[in-house]
Amino acid sequence: TIHRRRSTALHLACTRDPPLDVVKILIDANPEAISSPTRLGWEYPLHYAIGSGMASDNVINALTEAYPDAVSKVSSGAARFGVHKSPLHLAVAAFLQDDDDASPSISVLRTMCRRNPAARKVRDGSGRMPLELAEVIQRPTACPQELKKVLLPSTDINEMIVFRVKSL
Repeated sequence: TIHRRRSTALHLACTRDPPLDVVKILIDANPEAISSPTRLGWEYPLHYAIGSGMASDNVINALTEAYPDAVSKVSSGAARFGVHKSPLHLAVAAFLQDDDDASPSISVLRTMCRRNPAARKVRDGSGRMPLELAEVIQRPTACPQELKKVLLPSTDINEMIVFRVKSL
């Protein structure tokens, strides 16, 4: 079923604290939904899961594993959650701004960066990479060291090769 924004059932479920098994069933029932952006805003289910603050770490990880390319997809001007932001940008902002259990954990950010290393270098609508966004939210000296390690563009040769091949 597609909503007028061209949101699928998976998009909508991700805004409502979905159980992991429901998300897996929705992906199995409609495999294209995981890689389908909305017509308005160009957002993927991963944007909805993180932007709504309602999805668990397990759901975010499952969405990341199912479609790692979504981690680096930047939304457009009509976005519902975070205009001109990638899911990684949204996750960084939520991680730094929220004290409650609804914000993604550092392990989720680590999984997102591991599954899509190139996402660390994607710039949002303000021209900021995720680490730069983190340093704007928190002064550079106050930004958690663990977060900096996760977001720092990799010098790992294998990740650099993968990034280069994907960009060709």
